Amino acid sequence: MAETKSRILYILKYLWHNTDAEHYATTGDILTYLKENGISCDRKTIPGDIAKLCNIGIDIEEERSRENRYSLSSHLFTLPEVKLLIDAVESSKFITAKKSSELANKLSQMTSVYQSEGLKRNIYISQRVKPMNEQIYYLVDNINTAINQGKQISFLYFHYNQYREEVPNNNGKRYHFSPYYLVWNEDHYYVVGFCEKHQRITTFRVDRMKSINILCSDAVPQPKDFNLPDFTRQVFDMYDGTKEKVTLKITE
Repeated sequence: MAETKSRILYILKYLWHNTDAEHYATTGDILTYLKENGISCDRKTIPGDIAKLCNIGIDIEEERSRENRYSLSSHLFTLPEVKLLIDAVESSKFITAKKSSELANKLSQMTSVYQSEGLKRNIYISQRVKPMNEQIYYLVDNINTAINQGKQISFLYFHYNQYREEVPNNNGKRYHFSPYYLVWNEDHYYVVGFCEKHQRITTFRVDRMKSINILCSDAVPQPKDFNLPDFTRQVFDMYDGTKEKVTLKITE
């Protein structure tokens, strides 16, 4: 029983990586792959295993001939969808160049090896400005955990000088913050919440945060009348400040 389940999973893995709408695998191809992985079976067993996969919703196309051929007709993502995701990753200023390359390669593996090779040939990581903070993905995870647990966080914050060197804010002291939301705006990630230092709801750019600690202290409750869409519309470039009414004088 265990060997049967293992065999079926290996067949699915092989079809996933080696077939698509234009590329098929013969019964012989599948048997060779199984043998390479220490599984031996009769060729008459393969159609039954394929049928079991089809019965649970796996879209496998069968072409009957002297030697049956099989292909996984549809992957989790279509080729245009994967290309779209890769383009989004490549163009994001939030994702570092190194991580962009890693994610693009992982996304290309969501297709067959034939489609993946075509995608890899077309992958180009642009030279546009990219962040240098490789820890940003773990920062986002920590912030999200704190939000879900309703806890405060503390962190260091910095900006870059003209030489792209980190300059600490707040005299190098830690901020204490109650995070409410993570917001994607203008190709940057921001955290929205209550700042102890400023005693009001404010925002911080996640890629400029360092050394985030989740504290034992419960987060300051979010005001009942706080409306995130209204807040983001009022905050220019996601930096808060005093609201002012202005008059524009236009000369013809």
